[in-house]
Amino acid sequence: MDSPMTCFIHHIPGRLRVKIPARKHQDSQTDKIGGSFSGMQGINKVSVNPLTGSIVIYYDPAIFSVTQLLNILQYNEVIGLNQSIVFEKPISEQSTQMGFVIGKAVFSWAVGKVLERSGLGFLAAFI
Repeated sequence: MDSPMTCFIHHIPGRLRVKIPARKHQDSQTDKIGGSFSGMQGINKVSVNPLTGSIVIYYDPAIFSVTQLLNILQYNEVIGLNQSIVFEKPISEQSTQMGFVIGKAVFSWAVGKVLERSGLGFLAAFI
């Protein structure tokens, strides 16, 4: 089970999602989190979902890096300095890995079937 002191990051350029389980159901933090980014050039939108403890920041990647955004969240005490940060793999990377595993399994099965048939044919030739 994941520690409540862990936050999960999903990032694609221009969009950063930070899920902080310890922030679930903390409606009072919503304004603070949004205020951390208000008026900043390069921040297009900040969405906070207190039910899930999720923050989504839409930003200009030419102006901000993920590290800078995380530093802003830490500076404003949205993310604790001692919280571990886990970067989640993008869905496309996960599905690519799954595709390789499935492809390998199908290939192994097909080769097994071919060898099984050719082995029987080879055995039948001797009978």
